[in-house]
Amino acid sequence: MRLRRSRRPLAAALCALAALTAAGCAGSTSGASSRTAAPAASAAVSAGRTGYPLTFDNCGMRLTFTKPPERVLILNGTSVGEVESFIMLGLEKNILANVQSYGVSDDPSMIDKIKALPTGGLSMNKNFDVPAEQVLKLKPDLVVSTWSGGFDAKQGFATREQLAAAGISSLVNPTNCAMGKPEATEEEKRAYRNQSISSSLDGALHLTSDVDDEENEQ
Repeated sequence: MRLRRSRRPLAAALCALAALTAAGCAGSTSGASSRTAAPAASAAVSAGRTGYPLTFDNCGMRLTFTKPPERVLILNGTSVGEVESFIMLGLEKNILANVQSYGVSDDPSMIDKIKALPTGGLSMNKNFDVPAEQVLKLKPDLVVSTWSGGFDAKQGFATREQLAAAGISSLVNPTNCAMGKPEATEEEKRAYRNQSISSSLDGALHLTSDVDDEENEQ
């Protein structure tokens, strides 16, 4: 049996994260999970195609995208929510390598879709995720993790700062900012501690509001 580090991030917030990686995402999804994901996905893409440059805050790091990421690495994090969201949003072609997997799903077709994704020949270390040297060698333009601990140097992973220095962006699900982040703010700790269906929608709205604020400043 496979154990997750914490409650799996909710699909709605993950759809908002995934939507940020596309020049324009379809508002429709399929499968049982889409019923949960649809509200946030719609909120993230309701304004139409994403404009670039795109700047927003993610777990204390300011990110700027000048174009849609085309070489995305999805870390394990003992989760399946991130890769599922990319597939539901039709972003398979953007995935350079995926390390997430599972054997059962409420949507049986999802299992084969995940198995069909490239793995980049990556292997996990004793802490069940991709070590720093493999991530840097792969040269993705975006690395996605379900939790902040996916970028913990003490566990052998590349830090967000290391990735940024190599020209690689990184994203953490906003619901899980405090997870594996010793310097987490009180707001991040509270959001993680009190996460629920509504907090997942708040995460989606937080991301889109950051984008709107940046556009207004310009």
